[in-house]
Amino acid sequence: ASGKGSQCDRISKNYNYDHLSVGDLLREETDKSHSDLGRQIQETMQNGSLVSSEIICKLIENAMRKNGKKNYLIDGFPRDMENIDEWKKSMSDKVILQCVLVFDCDEKV
Repeated sequence: ASGKGSQCDRISKNYNYDHLSVGDLLREETDKSHSDLGRQIQETMQNGSLVSSEIICKLIENAMRKNGKKNYLIDGFPRDMENIDEWKKSMSDKVILQCVLVFDCDEKV
């Protein structure tokens, strides 16, 4: 149990954060047969493209609204500066970012 998701689970439990995994959010949305957004995500991934930062921010926002909690640990986002720019654009007036954790581990670990 030393993977990134496992570490996020531990941190979430120890500090009372709700763990939102972007990968899980994407899978959950594509599993919804009636979701236009899910179909769009599925088509994007099947084409070998990355899902846009705008869509990922929307999924995160929807999950936060649904859960109704105050503290979140978001796993798998942001991955690059474009993600950060979109986060600032679409989420900065909705959330207060407290910190960013970066796990940089050797593949052998």
